[in-house]
Amino acid sequence: MPGKFLFALLFFIPTSFNVYAKDSGAKPAQQVFTLIYNQQFDRASQVLAAKKDSLGNFYSGILALDLAWWKYISRNNRDDLDQFARIAGEYRSSGDNSADGKIKRLIGLNYSLRYEIMQANFFKAGILHLKIKSQLRETGRLVAENNPGPAKLFELYRNLFYYFEKRYLPFSGTPKSEALAVLESYSSDEDLIVNSLANYFIGKIYLEVERQPGKALNYFEILSARFPGNEIFKGLTQSCSQKSQSHKP
Repeated sequence: MPGKFLFALLFFIPTSFNVYAKDSGAKPAQQVFTLIYNQQFDRASQVLAAKKDSLGNFYSGILALDLAWWKYISRNNRDDLDQFARIAGEYRSSGDNSADGKIKRLIGLNYSLRYEIMQANFFKAGILHLKIKSQLRETGRLVAENNPGPAKLFELYRNLFYYFEKRYLPFSGTPKSEALAVLESYSSDEDLIVNSLANYFIGKIYLEVERQPGKALNYFEILSARFPGNEIFKGLTQSCSQKSQSHKP
């Protein structure tokens, strides 16, 4: 499983962009995100439906896809998988060529890639990776054009991509240490979603890539305290604690 996670992160693209931009969807997005990451899925679904208008089509769609993904990885049942596949397919096949439409298509491709990697369908994953890389270049230009001082989440995931690209392709792009420093800078960002995702991915990097569970522990303790209902974060905290103890002389 760790190998699949690392492969997935290498090609992982953001699931949302600048949710905390200055619009009326910011507070409802934070509320739904918190419910999802506390694994309160029924309540998250209710709030998402009730506040769809205030969230707007873009953010409500992103959160619906994230909710479907978390339900699937947390409960692993067929109904959740079918719902996830339907929503991801709608995003992936969207013909909308606006900035939002291209981002939605990128998101659908990304989630589909993550699923194929979890199923060890690496041939399909490779095809999706090529599509994502092409879409990422195009979407990056649109994000820069439509958001002054590019969206934080886009920069967060761009540097996550650079980190793994440098690890597996040593002669490419941004130095690994530089990319990791950018990721760490986002772990204390005032934006709840940016901050939470940065803590999660840095924790996974230190645990499964750098093999430094003691450093990883701090990030998962933050997430476990922030989202006390999340059993996955609890498990990662326990794993880091046990491994860091076993590494002591």
